[in-house]
Amino acid sequence: MPAESRQTSSPAILDPDGLPAAAMEIAHLPAPLLFWVVHGQADVRIDGSDWSLGADEAVLIPIGATVSANTQRGSTAVPTWLPGTEVPTIKHFSLPREWEPIVLSRFAAGLGYLRPVEDFGELPLPLRVAESAESSQRIPPMPVDEDLNRLARFLLAYPSAPHTLGELASSLSLSPRTLQRRFQGATGMTFSAWLTLARVCASLDLLATDLSVEHIAHRVGFADPSAFSRAFRRIMDQSPREARHRLRQSDRDRADDARTPTFPTLPVSREGGEQSRTAPVPRLLPTQTWPRVNGSHVAIWVYRGTVDVTVDARHKVLHRGEALILPASTHHEVRARED
Repeated sequence: MPAESRQTSSPAILDPDGLPAAAMEIAHLPAPLLFWVVHGQADVRIDGSDWSLGADEAVLIPIGATVSANTQRGSTAVPTWLPGTEVPTIKHFSLPREWEPIVLSRFAAGLGYLRPVEDFGELPLPLRVAESAESSQRIPPMPVDEDLNRLARFLLAYPSAPHTLGELASSLSLSPRTLQRRFQGATGMTFSAWLTLARVCASLDLLATDLSVEHIAHRVGFADPSAFSRAFRRIMDQSPREARHRLRQSDRDRADDARTPTFPTLPVSREGGEQSRTAPVPRLLPTQTWPRVNGSHVAIWVYRGTVDVTVDARHKVLHRGEALILPASTHHEVRARED
């Protein structure tokens, strides 16, 4: 299985005076990425184009881009996955400081452990599924965990690969049951449902070609074309042939399509001037983990508000600035209260 991305290190939210320089490299982003410089400076290369970002500046990067970034010593940058966000082109803007808790909460949710108790609302919920064939987000929910993400991208690239669940789990040194549990925890879907969705998503680009529906069904891993049609209609609420017509029409209209990405109803700096528009800052919704046993040592740090932690049936309340370190193999559950 080819390793298409490599992250050498990630900047941490620490005392800026003690922060070393940090680097990140990701090939073929599996989801849109928000790269925000909290303070200091970072140099970002996106598909060969160079961007120099200062404090409070950010770039939204589309899915599929190849990205490398370097922060200077004493700088902090936060790369945040935004699956479900429509980002047709690179967007560069200034991020007001009042948006910091929102972005950090999305960063935490993007790690794959904290999940929202309810929908985030207008901002895209991490791991949201595309709802129609016309959506440019032609990718299912992607786990952020490095091993699971690599497996997911392999299955997207080779949807008809005849691997069994046991073989896929073995490739990650996991049992089938553990793979299923971790995959569902990271994506909100069973592995079987995710794979069916991945195959349907993989068919969308093929439907825009002249290949027959029967041929496309086999190309994306369905042994029976009728099974493909049933799965496609169930997920996309239309037949493959209806989707083909819409996709071709969409391709014809794309040059004139001025769609705005969902996430930055954020303030956007206008080049050549100082005007900007400011979106209302949404409230922070409660989030929680599932009851889990951590495979390594874990530090839980409350950046803002109040968090309830249950450790081996004991309940503890943490407030802003407090932290709790859990040794590996500790059964725990975390719930962050609203705001």
